[in-house]
Amino acid sequence: PRGDPHRCRQRIDIGDRAQLSEYADYLKFAVYRDPVSRFLSAYHNKVLFPPKPHVFYTMKRLEGMGLDQFIRVAESVLKIGNPLHIDEHLRPQAWCYQPADVDWIVPIGQLQAFLRENFGFSREQNRNKTVLPRLKVTEEQKERIRQLYACDYSIEPDWRQSAKEPG
Repeated sequence: PRGDPHRCRQRIDIGDRAQLSEYADYLKFAVYRDPVSRFLSAYHNKVLFPPKPHVFYTMKRLEGMGLDQFIRVAESVLKIGNPLHIDEHLRPQAWCYQPADVDWIVPIGQLQAFLRENFGFSREQNRNKTVLPRLKVTEEQKERIRQLYACDYSIEPDWRQSAKEPG
């Protein structure tokens, strides 16, 4: 569908289905990222080393916040009723598309190969690569993140049946 690339749907309505049907001949794909890796990347890029202040709709600056506190912020933010008011870096992937909406769900680690194979080009190699310092993340923190994004684990990447990114 046209419009905001970060547009989110918790469900597909009839109008969206009709609009998607206009593109039946197009190859439609979504990029999937392991929820723990994705969350830690957001923490790194928006809290530890933000290029500019980022408030995640909390009206509070997050720079320097500890991981436990950031997880609590995410727990609070994800209770917002309107998904469009949730920053796209925290919004669950499963709220943004349904597997039936796309032809392929491509793991982020295979995006370059997918683009080359299907479109004859690839993007800048390191564009969305997560470079995380050695964060001390406990198994309990990872489990809290997994619970927050449980719906994302229902998405199964299906292009080349790849294994998930390490979380």
